[in-house]
Amino acid sequence: MAVLLSGCTTTGTPQAVTPTPTAGAQPTATGTATPATPAGVTTEDGVTTITGSGDQTVTVNTVEGGYLLRYRYKNDLEITHKASSGMSVPLFSSAGAAMGSDGYYTMSRVEHWYSDDTETIEIKANGPYIIEMIQLPHGTAAPAPQTYTGAGWRAVGPFNLNAGQATIDVTIPDLGTAYAAAITLDDGTTGNFVSTLEIGTNTVDVPETGAYYVEVNTNKAKNWEVKITQ
Repeated sequence: MAVLLSGCTTTGTPQAVTPTPTAGAQPTATGTATPATPAGVTTEDGVTTITGSGDQTVTVNTVEGGYLLRYRYKNDLEITHKASSGMSVPLFSSAGAAMGSDGYYTMSRVEHWYSDDTETIEIKANGPYIIEMIQLPHGTAAPAPQTYTGAGWRAVGPFNLNAGQATIDVTIPDLGTAYAAAITLDDGTTGNFVSTLEIGTNTVDVPETGAYYVEVNTNKAKNWEVKITQ
């Protein structure tokens, strides 16, 4: 599924405890650990960080390209991204936000913005939150093999793959009747979809050497493991 938002698209369905890689690097979170009031927006080194602890509406300048979106919050959070045209698509889901060891619910995903835009972000919250819009590429891509563990809706990486074939094992041991509808390999530079993954062993065609993410989408109660080898 792909939905165009005059500046941002969304692919996939509702995932998040912090996926803790047993090896490899996660993008470094920016922003303060305990957001304070008044809220604010900062942009540094391609990372736009929105912090606060209550309702607010902010505007953010986006540019065409890939983004890692990370949502962290302590109580309730609702967020709507609106393009300059007024159109919006759902990018955040609390159903996929799992509790991390830092006491924050966390959800993350990879997206591609198709044009430059000035977006309005409407936030409703009753506790501290940190929202990051991270322009890709970001961070140092770790070499394969890598193993990541987590829960809920989360994008893990970046990790480096060479052009050719790679093997990605996805394990969700206690899935039960819960959905796990969108497990994908995404380009770590453009944010574009590369391949659909299934639970089990996946052999994927890597179009070119570079950084990649795996995005696992399941509800916040479900733990999973992703192993990348090449």
